[in-house]
Amino acid sequence: ARMSTLGHDPDAAASTRASNGSDHAVEADVAADAASIAGGSAIVMAGGVTERGLRFMVNWLLARTLGTTAFGVYSFVQSVIPTLISFSALGADAGMVLFGARYRQSGELGRLKGTLRTCLWMAAIGGAVFGMLLWWTGGHLAVSADRQVAVSALMIGAPSVFFGTLLAVLVGGLVAAKDMRGQAVVNQIGLPLLILLTVSVPLAMDFGVTGALWALAVAYALAVVLGIRVFWRRYGALLRDHAVVAVTEPAALLRYSLPQSLARSLYQANMRIDIVMLTALAALSDVGVYKIAAMVAQLGTLPVMASTTMFGPVVSELVYSQQIERLDALLRVVTRWMVVITAPVCLVLMLVPELFLTIFDAEYASGGRALAVLMLGQAVYAVCSPTGNLVTMGGYSGTNLINGLVSVAVNVALNWFLIPRMGLEGAALASTISVTIWSVLRVMEARWLLGCWAFDRRVLGALAAAVSAGSAAAWLSNGGDLLVRAGWAGGAVVVFLAFVALAGRTPEDTMVLERVLARIARLRR
Repeated sequence: ARMSTLGHDPDAAASTRASNGSDHAVEADVAADAASIAGGSAIVMAGGVTERGLRFMVNWLLARTLGTTAFGVYSFVQSVIPTLISFSALGADAGMVLFGARYRQSGELGRLKGTLRTCLWMAAIGGAVFGMLLWWTGGHLAVSADRQVAVSALMIGAPSVFFGTLLAVLVGGLVAAKDMRGQAVVNQIGLPLLILLTVSVPLAMDFGVTGALWALAVAYALAVVLGIRVFWRRYGALLRDHAVVAVTEPAALLRYSLPQSLARSLYQANMRIDIVMLTALAALSDVGVYKIAAMVAQLGTLPVMASTTMFGPVVSELVYSQQIERLDALLRVVTRWMVVITAPVCLVLMLVPELFLTIFDAEYASGGRALAVLMLGQAVYAVCSPTGNLVTMGGYSGTNLINGLVSVAVNVALNWFLIPRMGLEGAALASTISVTIWSVLRVMEARWLLGCWAFDRRVLGALAAAVSAGSAAAWLSNGGDLLVRAGWAGGAVVVFLAFVALAGRTPEDTMVLERVLARIARLRR
């Protein structure tokens, strides 16, 4: 009894050693996972930067060539197409990632083969049905004369819905295989590059917005051809192998995919409801200005796309194997990285928004305040996005659907109330509030459903540094000209990065840095 009281109990010591060994094993696994995510995310990030650059060029070309009104029509149709694609796949793109990652990790080739086949068939059928639905809507929806040109243009978007649905599921298969290079080539680089090349032709021939929308459909079709080639290199051997019997589980797939499809559609709608409602409640020229502001705001989400694309399959694998402790630790690492990478971009875009808008034309500078408001919502979304991945890739698609319904209802109501009173800024404020609600809900749900929490001391410290530096710069530069405000924005970024450096590196940071330096050393040889 005395030995036990003094802490010398052999059983207790053995238990402590086992616990320490387990803790060290988890730390090592988390560090390895983090390094893997960082490596894959770097590829996606590079692809994302390229994608944003190409889409920037496309929108710059269209905005300057078509003018604000015709560009507003193009923006309206281009906003409807991704929203329909997110639903027409019937969740097969998300199902491909979730179940594909699980079955690849566990070696269940029959179930993997069945998942691939089922998802591709779902995409082909859903894309065809919703493409025809859009074509019919564009020809039969009765609207006022000044909106008719925008609604009629929807008919041209029908082929883009079909090909875009196929492309989404093909890319989902590549993400499930953690083929970040392949998905970057197909989706992040291939599609926007093809859009740029195809759109340039009708614009040069003065075919206007009609020619630009037909060119968009051609670009989607060519991207599908590229996607099939990359997808077949990854899965062709399995699909041709007659020794592997495909095990199809449509009921299980649909139970997850249909709610997730609705949730993704609501998310896409949430991103674009403001543009659709501006089309209905404001001038088409305002739609063109707001489209540019929204596009620039998405620059702040580049790290989100990069990390969540790679983090998603890892979440699916860890939840499937019940390694929740490892997932919880990894979540905090990825969230801190998200804050560190995203904060500088958000600070600059919020403090000097018009610096980026005038690149398109002076008349687009009127969207500066709307861009600053949008960036606030994008900042919240970026910080919460890794936690949101736990809800979607943890299999809780029904919960995420409820989030989407709440968020979209709030967005529609706020847009309806604010746009007539505040114009562009009202649409931006509605979008920011709805995105914040969705993000906070998923953070709370991840804590409740999985017991995972992202906001430890390091994450909160980085957030506090970013908010403090940005607030001080906004106050000190208030009323100054563009050059003065740009200088204070740069100073805020320097202060934030200095804080991060002084806070010190974590073991995960060290492992990633070592891998990066090793890769650079190999390139020098």
